[in-house]
Amino acid sequence: MYNPSIDYFIGGCVDIDLNALKVAAEAATPGPWLTQDQHDDQGEFLYVGVESIDGTEIIGEETGPGSRDTRFIAAANPAVVLALIGQLVNRSQEVIALHGRLEGEAGKIADLEAEIARLRQRNNEMSWKISPDRMGS
Repeated sequence: MYNPSIDYFIGGCVDIDLNALKVAAEAATPGPWLTQDQHDDQGEFLYVGVESIDGTEIIGEETGPGSRDTRFIAAANPAVVLALIGQLVNRSQEVIALHGRLEGEAGKIADLEAEIARLRQRNNEMSWKISPDRMGS
């Protein structure tokens, strides 16, 4: 399942095991994932859960500033993770294809530069042969 194009695309930016992340996302409860604010006599709680056939299974709860984490957990659900991995794979394949095209164009440029140098040399030789000084003017 190793994909070298992924390593090429993300390079040394982040050390991510996309295969392990994909396996974990595929094994997780598909959702839909949701958050729900609850108020009771103890204060405000934010729950993150997974909606299933027999109701909502609560995965975690937070109060106060930690509720940002709970919202993030619900937003970064398995479907989102799988979609992001798919987009990363597609973009990495596009980058590799463009890199190949760029290498091909660089080869063409090198060939053209060599041809220009050859023609300049020939032009210099021809100019020397037909210079007015050599023609007796």
